[in-house]
Amino acid sequence: MNSKFNQPIIFEEKQKFTQLWIWFTVLVPAFLAWNGFIRQIIMKEPWGEHPAPDSIMILIWVFIGWGLPLLIYFTGLTTLVKEDGFYYRFTPFHFRFHKINWEDLEKVERITFSALKNYGGYGIRFGQGEKAYIVKGREGVRFYLKSGRKVVFGSQKANELIMALNSATRYPVK
Repeated sequence: MNSKFNQPIIFEEKQKFTQLWIWFTVLVPAFLAWNGFIRQIIMKEPWGEHPAPDSIMILIWVFIGWGLPLLIYFTGLTTLVKEDGFYYRFTPFHFRFHKINWEDLEKVERITFSALKNYGGYGIRFGQGEKAYIVKGREGVRFYLKSGRKVVFGSQKANELIMALNSATRYPVK
């Protein structure tokens, strides 16, 4: 068995998209897809002035009416601090946990950011020469790797994360 699963977890955080504005932007198109599907496929009434073929309406219903809400529901960021490193997984896009080894770190810093201004939004983002994993909020940590890469992780429990990082690594974070 892999040793990473045998190590105790010093810190764990699971974040999901719970912002009302995100769900609103997902559920409005989903509602429209369901409305079009029910009217055109079930009730056999053409939906709109220029109705799409039934096959296209079914695809819209599957991808927008079902797929988009399910994608947002199951999307989340899990972060773990263990004795040997920092683990993260952004489901459903990562099939397994990724790891940042402590020996690969140059330094770690606590940050405050604007997801929209600094990274163009939420999710797995690229901006300002770094990769960011942001689900919600304005606080997190930035890892400076010896390779020159920078990686940001948003956190709803930034104080607890900082304390866990301080206890697990030789790089004090303030």
